[in-house]
Amino acid sequence: MFFKKYGDLVAGIFFLALSFFLYIMADALPPSILGGIGSDFFPKIMAIATCILSFFQIRSGFKTMRSRKPEEKEAAEEEEYKPEYLRVLATIALFTIYVFTLGPVGFLISSTLYLFLQIIVLSPKDKRSLRDIIIYAIISIVSCVVIYFVFRRGLNLMLPTGILG
Repeated sequence: MFFKKYGDLVAGIFFLALSFFLYIMADALPPSILGGIGSDFFPKIMAIATCILSFFQIRSGFKTMRSRKPEEKEAAEEEEYKPEYLRVLATIALFTIYVFTLGPVGFLISSTLYLFLQIIVLSPKDKRSLRDIIIYAIISIVSCVVIYFVFRRGLNLMLPTGILG
């Protein structure tokens, strides 16, 4: 019951503290020998993004605290809620397969397949029509290609090429 009322707020504060810690630890990384973007660049970007998202999470936590329903309605909500363990197990299985296929198959193919299947696993059953599946496939392909080119061209970092290399 505590986490239903204060869960968003606690998570927001935790991730805010984590983002500050990540930013401070990124400063401890050695600077780039060649100049330009060093090994501290991406962790600092992630820390800033996490900090910004934490503020939104904290704001959501305050809204949730103010709009909590009386205790009688919470009991009815708990009866309606059914945990979906199958989705959790499917996510763990997909991630395990992804980790083992990333090297041999390559980033583009394995990441696109992983992202597509993960979206399907997490999407509601009413959002699995042919039109939605095509949209999920397009999102998966475009995101992985964009990420690949950002790392390859923008950051000059190699990602596993696998069977395409």
